[in-house]
Amino acid sequence: MSMVQTEVEKFLGDSPVPLYVGGSWRAARGGGAIDVRQPADGGLLATVAAGEGADIDDAVAAASRAFPEWAA
Repeated sequence: MSMVQTEVEKFLGDSPVPLYVGGSWRAARGGGAIDVRQPADGGLLATVAAGEGADIDDAVAAASRAFPEWAA
């Protein structure tokens, strides 16, 4: 097993995998989670934070703040 795969499995093992918003990892505001299934066999691949409207608003605001510097 490669080091990359080991790190990915470790990351996906965090339950639920948090959202990355504005440069930091955080839980979804509503606290919900979604199971992501392996299409080939239906096995559980990961559980991820279920972002909602407020999380999307946070992400859009963070992107709006970051865009001017990124675009320059």
